[in-house]
Amino acid sequence: MKILLMAKRKISSLCCLTLATGCLASGLSEICSPPPIGCWPLDEGSGEKATDQSKNRVDGGIQRPEWVQGSALPALELVRFAGWVALPVRAASLYKMEKALTLAAWIKPDRVDLCQAIVANGGPGVSGYTLLIEKGKIGFGANLGKNKNFAAYSPQVLTPGVWSHVAASFEADGNVRLYHNGQEIFKTPSEGKIRYEPVCAGATLHVGRLTYCIANCYGGLIRNVMLFDRALADGEVAKLHQSTRDVASIQGEVYRDRWLKRCNAVVRGSVEDDKGVKTPAIVSIRDEKGRFYGPEKLFYPVRGGFVCTNGEFEVRVPSGRCKVTAMRGPEWRPAETELVARPDAPVQGALRLTPFVDMASKGWAAGEHHYHFRTHGDQIDGVSPTWPEVCAAAKAGGLKYVSYTESPQNPPVNEENFLAREGGFEGRSHMNMGGHYVFMGAREYPRAITWGFREAARLNMAGVFGTGEQWGEAKIFQPGLTLARDMVVAAALGKHAIWDVVRPESNGKDVTSLWFQQAWYRFLNCGFRVAGSGFTDGDLNLPNIQGGFPGTGRTYVKIASLSWKEIEDAYRQGRMMGTNGPLLLLKVNGQDPGAVVRMDKRGQTAVVELETHAQGGVDAVELIQNGQVIKRFEGRGEHQEDRCEIPIEKTCWLAARCCGKSNNFFGVFAHANPVYVQLADEPIKPCAGDVEFFLKWIEDYRRLLSQPEKCTPHFVDVSCFDEVKAGLLEAEKCYKDLPAHPRKWE
Repeated sequence: MKILLMAKRKISSLCCLTLATGCLASGLSEICSPPPIGCWPLDEGSGEKATDQSKNRVDGGIQRPEWVQGSALPALELVRFAGWVALPVRAASLYKMEKALTLAAWIKPDRVDLCQAIVANGGPGVSGYTLLIEKGKIGFGANLGKNKNFAAYSPQVLTPGVWSHVAASFEADGNVRLYHNGQEIFKTPSEGKIRYEPVCAGATLHVGRLTYCIANCYGGLIRNVMLFDRALADGEVAKLHQSTRDVASIQGEVYRDRWLKRCNAVVRGSVEDDKGVKTPAIVSIRDEKGRFYGPEKLFYPVRGGFVCTNGEFEVRVPSGRCKVTAMRGPEWRPAETELVARPDAPVQGALRLTPFVDMASKGWAAGEHHYHFRTHGDQIDGVSPTWPEVCAAAKAGGLKYVSYTESPQNPPVNEENFLAREGGFEGRSHMNMGGHYVFMGAREYPRAITWGFREAARLNMAGVFGTGEQWGEAKIFQPGLTLARDMVVAAALGKHAIWDVVRPESNGKDVTSLWFQQAWYRFLNCGFRVAGSGFTDGDLNLPNIQGGFPGTGRTYVKIASLSWKEIEDAYRQGRMMGTNGPLLLLKVNGQDPGAVVRMDKRGQTAVVELETHAQGGVDAVELIQNGQVIKRFEGRGEHQEDRCEIPIEKTCWLAARCCGKSNNFFGVFAHANPVYVQLADEPIKPCAGDVEFFLKWIEDYRRLLSQPEKCTPHFVDVSCFDEVKAGLLEAEKCYKDLPAHPRKWE
């Protein structure tokens, strides 16, 4: 009763009700009835939980919260790219309104020029709906079926550092209305129901970022986020603003101010190679509590380190002891030092890297073919990396080449010991249905609606199936999952099938790694020369660096000279090793991976030589023949050489994999590509279950194609189904023919 009386007397702020009763939503019943289905005041003042005060009680988790304590009221601050609120997936269906909704929030953005998601269930042009701000405007974006990129924007009304109440209402076949401080400022007709794509089937509502990836992140203070399953009337929005306007009085130190105040000392330093020459490196600075710090322009919690582009750095830190680490990939030993930072004068540190192993002297070059610096997130002047910085980042990872997964806009770099270019398009093989496909070196954008491997052949370039979006075993039949489904056709019908098998987090024993290894081995057992590579799939434009810095996962190629032709030929021929840390070299009868070793008769021996290097120590090295481990060498330190003789009784392939011991700097898994052994004129015969595995793959793919209503435009264009079905039929005949007509190594 007290709440209703206060509301009728037009008490100026329901924030007062929140403080008095702990329930903002219940105080809205006189203003907005029915009340919101989601109501997150974000007034907790501490902790990582966003309490839902609606009847649904769906509390959210706050990623990396920062709380601003005003004179009377607290507010949540979201640090761009680092902080957001995520609602649990189990509640996803609650927020999938198709016909009507209203979104509202109080915001105090730190800048208004960027595209920032306030509340999102999906993302513009992809799925669902988004309340956003951009260029000082309030916006609403949605996937409305035929117009999946529907967007409405208000005039410019927002100012950095100023509180605003923003809202958007939507009615299918009605209007989209945008509100600022309770007043309607824009109206436009909508164009149908909101559609939810399978790509976001496992996602749910987010505050402060898009749902499907860490992009369009909001930065600033935020309060009183509300979601209604109906379009509010103008008067209701006005009352909603009026009744909560005390939020606009919240002032206090924001994260940047606290960061600058806390970081009252300066660490300066340099990184040098073994010859005393300053060199790019990945630098990590941690205080005694394990918190990371980076250059002043990076006002976010640095994830593990930052790129020192020219061998020199200057970073503000709190006074006290800190540890500084410099790394340059697994061919160099990291350098570490401890410093005591004081507020009275900068402290200077010098770190010198020492070589661990020189792979170039052995004819091997490290590189990266799947990495972004512009695709995801916002381009922010002074923060987003420039082309010289992007190239320095690859050098900081100790890479000899990098083909960035971006459309060409910058001139290629051709140095004696380093190559860099754009043009490694992250394309598609039949869109997201057939899988991501990295085209290396294209000068025109490949068609996404056809077979990726045939596009690569048409454009005369190497192409790699990207596998970074698969976790666990592949569910070929399930719509919405981006999987390398087209690989089953590319391996059978293509000439140079390549896919990523070593990712940054692979340890060789996790479910995902094991699935890719076993699928790869089955392709090889069928006589298909499929090559495996290592990758990172990160993005330098996201300060939290998803996946890791360039070269966290990497591919080594055996080349005679550093040129793009040599590198692409090595990919096509399988002269490769994928790794996230250990360095593993395999030779069979003196031949490197990708080669065919010929033998005249049974019983002849193949001499296998293995050379392994792993910082922190080798755990074990395994020799694999036709998918089976036939020899295991236990680790004997950081460097070891192993040799054995294998009697050859049949046409086969020999590959090697290794695990290193856990360490503080690098991953622990590497896999060398196979050497192919051809015995006389005998073909390689598939092992039990190999053919059945791929026939089941094809069957599951057809099962997916039988559900066109679930194959939405973002996932795939159904116009390509006939082409896919024809390819599956041709590949199926090839697999079924293998027992009667097995293949030989060419």
